[in-house]
Amino acid sequence: MPVEIAVCARDSATKAPYSEIAAYLGALPDVVVQGNDFTFRDEEAGVFFVAKPAHGASDAFGADADGTCDRVLVRIPGEMVATTRTTVADFCAALATQFNWKITGGGGAELASSADVLKSLGGGPVRSAMAGCGSVLATLVLCGVLIAATPH
Repeated sequence: MPVEIAVCARDSATKAPYSEIAAYLGALPDVVVQGNDFTFRDEEAGVFFVAKPAHGASDAFGADADGTCDRVLVRIPGEMVATTRTTVADFCAALATQFNWKITGGGGAELASSADVLKSLGGGPVRSAMAGCGSVLATLVLCGVLIAATPH
């Protein structure tokens, strides 16, 4: 059974243009883009998850009539949760920071940090971002956030 986490706008004022979300997700390493699916896969590290920009109460994929989205749904196949959870926790935290959004787990409970996301996925304490191959994608995501936040 797949596991889903949502990175959501805090309110209607913090919705983001689909084009900005797609540019951010599409620039990350190990991504394959097919329509509204941004699939992240690193076979060596055992990482696999899909991020889908969406909008509205029914989680319609893609942009709304205004060209904006109010969430990115992150889905992990059930059999990949154990090897993917640390990367997904870091990914969700970086995405939430990038767009000033919040992270919600199953049942809509807000997850305040990557440690909370990791715990919701059945993991222990967050490892260092440099601890092992599985964290390479997360490290690159974090670098992308830092570069984007640097004034040019």
